[in-house]
Amino acid sequence: ILWYLPFVIGVVQYVVAAYIISPFGPAKATVSVARKEGVLTFFSHFSSAAGQIWKNRKAFWLIVTSALIIGPLFGLGDFQQAIMSDLGMAATYIGLVYAGKRLLSIGVQGYIHTIADTLGAPRLPLLSAGLMTAHLVLVGMIHDPALILLPLMVGAIAWVGLEVATNDYLNKLLDG
Repeated sequence: ILWYLPFVIGVVQYVVAAYIISPFGPAKATVSVARKEGVLTFFSHFSSAAGQIWKNRKAFWLIVTSALIIGPLFGLGDFQQAIMSDLGMAATYIGLVYAGKRLLSIGVQGYIHTIADTLGAPRLPLLSAGLMTAHLVLVGMIHDPALILLPLMVGAIAWVGLEVATNDYLNKLLDG
């Protein structure tokens, strides 16, 4: 197996990115918000946003629920590479799994709005919670390197669905 392949792919990504941004002109001089408006104004935004969320109970509970659903995936995400390695997967295969998860996430994003409209935005976090639970249970139960792909992909779908739906729903709740 080509152990160095993930590193080569990383270098190619950086070269492509450098090629894409090379025609960009020099950056304009900017002043940070903290420097321009003062540190207190910068931090007052957060208290203002927190106050707005606290006043809108639906927004508050949507954020809390979303955090409770995503939190375990963050925790497991740190161990996914170790889990796949323990199952005997080579580094190249693990890199392909992560690339597949990212590509699936990109592809699913276009359909999340349709799913949210069909189910209703408040129900999509419930679906995501179910998918996330399935992800956590299956990752713990499956000991076959080929079968572990299923829960890893389910987790990616649940994550993207929850993020897109939560952000859209919060924007609607807090704009009004």
